Amino acid sequence: MPEVQSRTYANPRRLPRRNHYQEGPGFLFVATQGGRPPEDAGRRDRAAVVRWRRAALRRWAAGEPLNLVCAETGCSRASLFRCRTRFDDGGLEALVDRPRIGRVSDLPAALERLILTVRLLTYLNSRRIAAEFRRRNVWPLSHGQVDRVLARHGTHRPSYVRTRPAL
Repeated sequence: MPEVQSRTYANPRRLPRRNHYQEGPGFLFVATQGGRPPEDAGRRDRAAVVRWRRAALRRWAAGEPLNLVCAETGCSRASLFRCRTRFDDGGLEALVDRPRIGRVSDLPAALERLILTVRLLTYLNSRRIAAEFRRRNVWPLSHGQVDRVLARHGTHRPSYVRTRPAL
């Protein structure tokens, strides 16, 4: 195994993360600690979701205790109550997942591209990017805005839990 160049006392097994890129289809992106999820990680079969919700509602309507239905189906009481309300209002079609509209960015698209370009070329953190944009009069950004842009596009690095060194 190759010798690791930089080990910190907080986590001696941690490899240095600076300038680690992974290749994608025709581009490079910054490697995150958790990596990118598979393409269909968030997608579920729509029919299976409706069947699962309807089965839970049938069991509850048949007289099974609510806590038992929730424990065996793996849903919360609030979810089951929401499903019942939706089913009563709209029937079986209402049990289909509704599209979730993500939060629209308050920054222009060109500025988001510029933030991502700076991140990929320099690997600065969000505080430094915001400070540089303010210093150079590009745009008055906060580091939270930069964090949200980086997280939305998968180029953020969540930090690890620091542990105290053994004495």
